[in-house]
Amino acid sequence: MLVDHQIINECRGRMLVWPFRESAVQPASIDLRLSHDFRYYLSHEITEVDLADIPEGLTEKIEVLERFVLQPGEFVLGSTYESVNIPIDIVGRIEGNSSLGRLGLTAHVTAGFLGPGFCGNVTLELANLAPMAIVLRPMYDICQLSFEYLDPTPDKPYQGRYQDAMGTEESRYGKEVSHGSRQ
Repeated sequence: MLVDHQIINECRGRMLVWPFRESAVQPASIDLRLSHDFRYYLSHEITEVDLADIPEGLTEKIEVLERFVLQPGEFVLGSTYESVNIPIDIVGRIEGNSSLGRLGLTAHVTAGFLGPGFCGNVTLELANLAPMAIVLRPMYDICQLSFEYLDPTPDKPYQGRYQDAMGTEESRYGKEVSHGSRQ
């Protein structure tokens, strides 16, 4: 696992995180901020999702300028303000912030793994497990990203359906990958 000085060197040299803030580097991770870009589910219109045929338009995109109130039991998608660029010899892991977790806020439900070769904004699965509403504000630290070196490197780096993600992406489960090959 990379430690603070390795994270700083890799972020400066290979731009793992952009924009890079040295002040965000922790002993073995870097804090990432919440963007202004959210997607919330249109639950009043769609009451069931069949994984064999996921309909388009499950979510509606909104831009939050100041605050977003996440109600108890509510789930929304958000994204990191920073873009990440995971080289082929590194893997990344998104984790929640422990202080926010103690308030009942999760930053990811299951999708915390960033494969070697992934590039883009990280979509976050934000859920409020607390009995009170939580106010989310863009540009606040929301999660942390840690890194591990890989040895050997994979033969096939990440070329999945979220490659080059810009902003918050809804589920593309079962969809074909539609972008060109990237080295």
